[in-house]
Amino acid sequence: MSILYVVSDRPGAGKTAVCMALTKLLRAQSKSVVAIKPVADDADDSDAEMYADLLGVDTTGWPVAVAEDVRAGNLDEVSALINSLSAENDIVIVEGSTGLAGTLGRIVCDNVDAKVLVVAGYDASLSHGVVLTTGAPYGGRVIGYIINGVTQYMGTEARANLVPPIAAQASMRGARVLGLIPEDRCLLGVSVSQIMAHLDGELISEEMEEDALVEYLMVGGLSLDPGEYYYGIHDNRAAIVRGDRPDLQMSALSAPGLTACLVATGGIAPIEYVQYEAEQEETPIILVQTDTLDTMARLDNLLESSSFSHPDKLKRSVALLDEHVDVEGLLHAL
Repeated sequence: MSILYVVSDRPGAGKTAVCMALTKLLRAQSKSVVAIKPVADDADDSDAEMYADLLGVDTTGWPVAVAEDVRAGNLDEVSALINSLSAENDIVIVEGSTGLAGTLGRIVCDNVDAKVLVVAGYDASLSHGVVLTTGAPYGGRVIGYIINGVTQYMGTEARANLVPPIAAQASMRGARVLGLIPEDRCLLGVSVSQIMAHLDGELISEEMEEDALVEYLMVGGLSLDPGEYYYGIHDNRAAIVRGDRPDLQMSALSAPGLTACLVATGGIAPIEYVQYEAEQEETPIILVQTDTLDTMARLDNLLESSSFSHPDKLKRSVALLDEHVDVEGLLHAL
């Protein structure tokens, strides 16, 4: 019976994705694994709901508390909950709250004899000092580091200049760098229903799936290329098109790959023929009252604020973890 406590250098570094993907991978190896986030980051933290929806985890009894309200009694309750799960499972994966870092997190780890995994979110300013400082409060309990979200053109830089000093210091304490996970467009996506809610849109399709994952937002009418070629550049796209442009709407529907939804702007519903073709392709149509420019302005930061709550994201995270992280080395250390 092993307990893995997962911490990160900052919010949004990818702890939840790593915890869930690791749970799926280990379950596929016929291990009894449960994941838990016993302390919520804030009152709006919905991670417990995600664990229940995506992993089928029983979230009864947690979160125990919100990070800013944690007291000694809460830590005892957290420790007791983790130990009870450990008695029933091969491995317990504990997602540490960002607000329960440092000393308080160390107390929990000492109480349950947990090993610690550090997940650091990559950006150009990330230094080895920040990564090592994140793990420092846990001392010899740290067994490994994962650098997550390494951008496409910075992989060589990260391997040459970021990883070696981390590896050198980590090896002195029996830990190692377990992998670098590349940034992936799928994990930045949002669902069709999230787009509709964000735009205060109206679904005018009948009985269609709303929750396909959108990875690219593509505006109709901004390219001199043929419509089918333009839209076919990206899969899993949302086409944002004026409601009175059936030519562009049909191009989006007939282009290679998946048009996850059409967003008809200007408060103009597409003509019946377009609606019929969209129904045949099972492509939802969202009607919004704003014009195309205003609609795109409203969508500008939506992808950046996306959450992990989609089964396609979990599936992709499992593949990324399996390919880029030494999971067997992690298991050996546990």
